[in-house]
Amino acid sequence: MENLTPMLRQYLEIKQRHQDAILFFRLGDFYEMFFEDAVKASEILEITLTSRNKNSEESVPLCGVPYHSAAGYIRKLIESGNKVAICEQIEDPKAAKGIVKREVTRVITPGLLVEDENLSSHEPNYLAALAWEGERVHAAMIDISTGEVFCGLYDNEELALQDLGKHPVKEILIPPADLKRPLVQRAKEATPNLLISHFLGEARAEEEGDLYSEAFLNSRAQIQSEPFQALLTHLLGYVRQTQKSLFKHLGEIHFVRGRQYLGMDARTFRHLELTVNARGEGSRHTLYWALNQTKTAMGARRLKKWIHYPLLDIPQIRARQDALAELVEKSELLHGLQEGLGKLQDVERMLGKLSLGTVHARDLSGLARSLQEAQGLIAGYRGSFQSPLLQELIADYPDLKGLYETVLAQLQAELPITVREGGMIAAGVHAELDELRAISRDGKSFIAAMEEGERRRTKISSLKIRYNKVFGYYIEITNTHRESVPADYIRKQTLANAERYITPELKEYENKVLGAEERIKALEYDLFCRLRAACAAEIEGIRRASHVLGTLDVVASLARVARDHRYVRPELVETQVLDLKDARHPVLERMRADERFIPNDLTMNEETGRLFLITGPNMAGKSTVMRQAALIVLMAQMGGFVPAKQATVGLVDQLFTRIGASDDLSQGQSTFMVEMLETASILKTATERSFIVLDEIGRGTSTYDGMSIAWAVAEYVAQKLKCRALFATHYHELTDLARQIPGIANYQVAVKEWNNQILFLRKLIPGGASRSYGIEVARLAGLPDELLARAREVLQRLESIEGGALEKLNAAKPPSPQLGLFAAREHPLIEELKTLQPETMSPIEALNFLFEIRRRI
Repeated sequence: MENLTPMLRQYLEIKQRHQDAILFFRLGDFYEMFFEDAVKASEILEITLTSRNKNSEESVPLCGVPYHSAAGYIRKLIESGNKVAICEQIEDPKAAKGIVKREVTRVITPGLLVEDENLSSHEPNYLAALAWEGERVHAAMIDISTGEVFCGLYDNEELALQDLGKHPVKEILIPPADLKRPLVQRAKEATPNLLISHFLGEARAEEEGDLYSEAFLNSRAQIQSEPFQALLTHLLGYVRQTQKSLFKHLGEIHFVRGRQYLGMDARTFRHLELTVNARGEGSRHTLYWALNQTKTAMGARRLKKWIHYPLLDIPQIRARQDALAELVEKSELLHGLQEGLGKLQDVERMLGKLSLGTVHARDLSGLARSLQEAQGLIAGYRGSFQSPLLQELIADYPDLKGLYETVLAQLQAELPITVREGGMIAAGVHAELDELRAISRDGKSFIAAMEEGERRRTKISSLKIRYNKVFGYYIEITNTHRESVPADYIRKQTLANAERYITPELKEYENKVLGAEERIKALEYDLFCRLRAACAAEIEGIRRASHVLGTLDVVASLARVARDHRYVRPELVETQVLDLKDARHPVLERMRADERFIPNDLTMNEETGRLFLITGPNMAGKSTVMRQAALIVLMAQMGGFVPAKQATVGLVDQLFTRIGASDDLSQGQSTFMVEMLETASILKTATERSFIVLDEIGRGTSTYDGMSIAWAVAEYVAQKLKCRALFATHYHELTDLARQIPGIANYQVAVKEWNNQILFLRKLIPGGASRSYGIEVARLAGLPDELLARAREVLQRLESIEGGALEKLNAAKPPSPQLGLFAAREHPLIEELKTLQPETMSPIEALNFLFEIRRRI
């Protein structure tokens, strides 16, 4: 490579500093990629791979994309889990002496995106930094597009992974030595194209006063933990090195603490389909989908945050409820508020663009128009509200009139996409710009006017003003009028029949005309940068405005849903109760709009029981009843209204679900093992104030093993945890627990048998079901009649064999307070059973042997 050109040597020098990124190297109107970057990028982008020095032994792979349409290509590379380093020309090629100076102006990574086209408008985009202290995991997350920063401390990797699973984390920053940690590997398996980046050397605190906002610095100063301070230093160092900008838009650092919010792990998020549906197909048919009537992107993102982090503080919950109640009652105010909010752009996402200097003229214009609309909207509601939260939001909205009036006065109505091609600044803003535009626009008429003026002044009727590339503009006078030439004319060229002259005025105009377009572009860019800087200076005010508007949007959305779908205000209390009248599932009732949804009552307290054992056939609606109860608890603690006729909700500290299961082949875990791990995690973590939903515990193993485990789990929840729980099971033997253990109650989802068929009534009623109707459900699914008849025969024989097994189970008392259900007993059949070889027996022989055992017991 000794014969490389100076340009390629410059490329390699810059590439050496950005080895983990694909380098977009600006050459004229293209971004070029070379060597390994070219090979990799051409495959991902599906563009032609060519080469420099094609016929040479030192051929250099090459590909490129036009700079003006680079955004789409960059997005594709980022979505593939790559970083892209943007290397720009930092001097005018015309003025350069030798090779043009170039520098990387920004490194774009999946976790550090601000461009609208690269982001989902309804989701945040997080970069997470992690550090380990023994078993504990420290985490810090940042969304650079909005300036959101928050931290969390987790006792182990499992808890950290569960919380990370709640958020759209696109990139994780870790120490290089921790690359093989189980958490990192599992996060990569769970999130396709997740980018893992490394800390950049030792953490070094730097002078930060000019880099960050006062709110950010003040909140960081309150952090006493050295590990968190070091983690933030690493995170901010990485962001600074990649973005190469100020970060005045970063807001106050928030700590996610268990005592602030209702605890939910990632499994509960999935099981309840809060923001992503079970099919992984986005938010359709989720709780977010059912509650989302927001009119702005910032409101939609904030709604997800309210769903992710329900409150534990009853006064805060009631403040939200008061605001909803007022808007539900005042429908005209609600309609006007939502109509006004619908005219706004994503003000919050402008914060990142302003801070990083990537905002365009169209962005600024949209921001200004949105702030103008918002100012009028807020002004119209001053004094209109009674609820403290709404009053506080209206009072906290900043006065940004001076900002948006300046922007709208200085920018044209129609704006270009780019900021370096002119066409942005309005007329009347800058005198020189107006003059240059007049020269550029009216060049011919200006020359004609000057020519006519010179003819009158010199009284030479044949005087002409001409232009050529050698001399530029000049005045030509024939020799006949040589004696009338003014003294201020400067001879430039002598011809056979004429003389050519210039004047200071003409040369000045020539300089203006010839450089007008370039000067217009440069001057407009300079004026735009000043305007952008003026907007960036108001970032704190814009942040406050976005917070107010986003929160108003969420409150209005929840109020709209409550009004349109007959939701009620739940009462929040500190006691262990859950009292729901005519409760409905917020998602299913909307999905099945063409059929009536059957509501259900649910009353859990000291008298009625805290653990409900729910039995009934498949498809009867057991899971629906349990899920809707869990969702109503969550919605109530969000501060929202709930789908019921009346609701009283005792505050819940943690919400757990164990619904369904599947193999985890990557961890070598069977369906049953996954089920047991999830159940164990719940039992270890739950408290007396938790709410647990357990669906068919023990179904992944043999009948008696499964029933034993389900029995023991129900006992443990009722006797040890003493929390509210809904426990669905097909083990009807468990219904006897209600007679043995206080706090357990039996409920069933009713069915009706009619004409050898079953009708699902979808109604939760007291008492335990005696059958699961599995064969009837199989018939509904279309299994052959012959097969169903045989199944009934086998079922009758098995039921007759099983006989009094439950009585023996109930009679077996554990010898100690432990939860063992079966004590070892001597019996003559034991030795016979030990010698039994079931693998050699036919099904009939096995059944006959069981009948014999039955007879001898």
